[in-house]
Amino acid sequence: MNFLHVPYLWGGATPQGFDCSGFIYYMFQKHGIPAVRTTSKELYATGASVSQANLQQGDLVFFAIASPGVIDHVGFYLGNGQFLSATRSAGIYPQSLTSSYWGPKYMGAKRVY
Repeated sequence: MNFLHVPYLWGGATPQGFDCSGFIYYMFQKHGIPAVRTTSKELYATGASVSQANLQQGDLVFFAIASPGVIDHVGFYLGNGQFLSATRSAGIYPQSLTSSYWGPKYMGAKRVY
């Protein structure tokens, strides 16, 4: 939550600006989790699948924004139905998994730790 409203920056992976997968990469590095800088689609190929009912804080949640069924967004699950990700409109910002915008775009979750 220390990075709330850090602006969105395509390809960004620093506190000066993040895109969604850059934010994941930065946080993994900060907390000692080995990772390579990659895309949300490639992140979806890692870890173990987790049902929405069994989400835990820190799980990665994935969305298809631009094209149905094509993963192009990722965030961290916060708990209580909320996730944190880099958005173009608000930068790093918490959102509801079940909002009218995000709910229909939800593609699944992975646990990578």
